[in-house]
Amino acid sequence: MTTPHIFKLEPNPSETKLKKFYETLREGRLTTTYCGKCSLTHWPPRMVCPNCMNEDLNWIELSGKGRLYAFTEVMDGAPLGMEDELPYIIGVVELDEGIRLLARIVDTKYGELRIGQRVVFTIKPRGDFAVLSFRPE
Repeated sequence: MTTPHIFKLEPNPSETKLKKFYETLREGRLTTTYCGKCSLTHWPPRMVCPNCMNEDLNWIELSGKGRLYAFTEVMDGAPLGMEDELPYIIGVVELDEGIRLLARIVDTKYGELRIGQRVVFTIKPRGDFAVLSFRPE
């Protein structure tokens, strides 16, 4: 089972060419790639622009602020080693830059959330991994 909101903080260099993403994630900053040729911002970060195949991409820092686009509470089926965190909230966050991404929603309860609510990026380290998370603003 893959979990697109959980990232290994110390990836093997032979497994990824996106070292900068992991470095900034460890620092608590959210970054991605941008194609200057076709003006496309990517999520997740890419090595090649999927739109124009440009390999000369730039790293940009995202604001880490956005709105809750959708959310649900996970009651069962947590990733291995995270069963003690059930239930937890997963949401689709639309960043101010227009990117939508899947993340954990933390520091709140399911009943306190609403669609369109402002949220801010936070990182939740968990051993060698980081859980991409947002909390209410």
